[in-house]
Amino acid sequence: MSDQSRTPRPPGSGPAAGHRGAGHPDGGAAAGDQGVGALAAQFGVQAAALAGQEVALAKAELRATARQAVRGGIPLTVAAVLGASAWLTGLAAAVLGVSEALPPWAAALVITAGLAALSGVLALLGGRRLARINPGLPLTAESIRQALRELRPGARR
Repeated sequence: MSDQSRTPRPPGSGPAAGHRGAGHPDGGAAAGDQGVGALAAQFGVQAAALAGQEVALAKAELRATARQAVRGGIPLTVAAVLGASAWLTGLAAAVLGVSEALPPWAAALVITAGLAALSGVLALLGGRRLARINPGLPLTAESIRQALRELRPGARR
């Protein structure tokens, strides 16, 4: 036997000092329970930080989508203005055709055809740009999926 085994130990300093049973005055709350509380608090802080990061990512994705929408909408707006101009020029050509001989309204029809062709090209360009916009939030969705996979390490992936 060693000297340590012969030396009396103060109460609560033995190998089971951290273990407190149901008969203990604190009702069985172990020192490890404080660790659980700390883990729960840490989880709350990390979950809040993760939620903030996900919101920031969603905002960035929405800004990018809005920029794409503006880039597609500008040609459509110009196409609408040119289409209206073509309509007004067409009306002017019809008026000139009725009131004058062939040459004045023929010139107006040439201008109308040119404006209408340009309007069609711009409408196609803007429509294609708008069709490429992904309204979802793919980066945010993938980030959330990744976070959930990390929170459930034993789950199938």
